[in-house]
Amino acid sequence: MSTQNERLIYDRIEGVPDPSQTLQLFGHGHGETELAKAFSSGRMHHAWLFNGPKGIGKATLAYRFANHIIHSSAMGNAPAEMYQPNKNDGDYLQLASGAHPNLIHLVRPWDNKSKTFKSTLSVDEIRRTQAFFGLTAAGGGWRIAIVDPADDMNASAANALLKILEEPPDKSLFLLICNNPGRLLPTIRSRCREISLRPLGKDDLSAALTNLYGTGNLFEADVPVIAELAEGSVRKAIQLIDSDGLKNYRAFLELVSPPAGKPANWPAIHALGESLSLKSRSDNYLLFNELVMGFLARRVRGYPEPLADETSLQKFRIVPLARWADVWEKVQHSARLAETFNLDKKQVILNIFQEILATGK
Repeated sequence: MSTQNERLIYDRIEGVPDPSQTLQLFGHGHGETELAKAFSSGRMHHAWLFNGPKGIGKATLAYRFANHIIHSSAMGNAPAEMYQPNKNDGDYLQLASGAHPNLIHLVRPWDNKSKTFKSTLSVDEIRRTQAFFGLTAAGGGWRIAIVDPADDMNASAANALLKILEEPPDKSLFLLICNNPGRLLPTIRSRCREISLRPLGKDDLSAALTNLYGTGNLFEADVPVIAELAEGSVRKAIQLIDSDGLKNYRAFLELVSPPAGKPANWPAIHALGESLSLKSRSDNYLLFNELVMGFLARRVRGYPEPLADETSLQKFRIVPLARWADVWEKVQHSARLAETFNLDKKQVILNIFQEILATGK
């Protein structure tokens, strides 16, 4: 396994450029401006926390900022607008290959015994920064550590990072990617300057998909629905397109809404659960759960369903909102238990259908 594959494979989508390789960023111009101005001012904070939902471009923004800093001659003389890298840029090519000497990217480490990535970002990864920051940056510039995501750290790793943030090395910069800020130590958050990034709007999301896939694709007619279900996440949109996400969600809607007077199609439900519970399709399982939670959230709020004929969901409209909130809580709890204790994923999916079908009776 190559260094580049080890570095992000646990969170990568095959065939899609990872954040270090992405040349265009959509929807976060305000974040780029804030970062560039901070660096240009000569009074830049040593730690930044990029908050926002998963898959909206936080790591891409971190890499763009790293590229901007490395490209600039010295803080205070840098332009107040973010540098736009290109594929012929030597620093960009080094960053994209994971080989730039002035940047370290800390992610969940690969476990040679289990042949998979560990479930947390470990203290050993954080301790790699000791040797990294102990060296002089090439060209006398800055040394940059990206922690991705910081909410993957276990308790030991978080405490180790906190010690470094309390006494940061000279000309060091920490860029913390965070999907769930509530999981971070408050003492870590207090030592960071935060940038809150919002989900992409439909136009930006559509532009990002066009940039990735071009025009004239088979899924173009579904882009409005994809944008609605993706909730501003490019990552989720890609999974809906490339990982049977849309297909599985259509199957879900059909199975929770059998024709009037007909029983639920449990053989088809079992087949879907079997397919999604395969170890090789773990990303599909997680996406399916996210989409189901979105479905339940729309039921709680009384919002229309973007992919379904609303007449097929008519029976759900008479269900009290409190009952939908109860189902939402049970489904979320079941998924969390399965993840924490490595329980049978198929049973989680069967429980989802059982709860929803019982609600619609």
